[in-house]
Amino acid sequence: MNLNGKVAFVTGGAKRVGKAIVLALARRGCKLVVHYHTSKSEAEETVRELLATGHEAIALQADITQETEVDHMIEAAIARFGRIDILVNNAAVFFRTPVNTLTIDEWEQVMDVNLTGTFLCAHTIGLRMREWGWGHIINMADVAGLRP
Repeated sequence: MNLNGKVAFVTGGAKRVGKAIVLALARRGCKLVVHYHTSKSEAEETVRELLATGHEAIALQADITQETEVDHMIEAAIARFGRIDILVNNAAVFFRTPVNTLTIDEWEQVMDVNLTGTFLCAHTIGLRMREWGWGHIINMADVAGLRP
């Protein structure tokens, strides 16, 4: 698939797997939206790397568990690039602890970010993709879904 000139939006794109996805999409010719929640310096560094190699990119902050923040973030991305062609729902929280020791607060945080955040981004961007007549949404998961 030719991705040259497509706009890719990667939640949690500032570091680790998200950054690897961002860099891979940039190598394929995408313009990038690098979402972050608290990793501002890492997101800015990722964008600097992209800009230094001739790619178009912006970093946008939002708590994806909050609908209004998601809406503002997506509108800012569209204002910059005109559309979003690819959404990669990568943002997630995880606790390196056996599931039987999770607190209810930790459980709720996992559900809010990993499920509600994914839903809010996919729902909002998906509706716009429908208007534009094209788009792809990729939802990431890890082995913890099989081995809690």
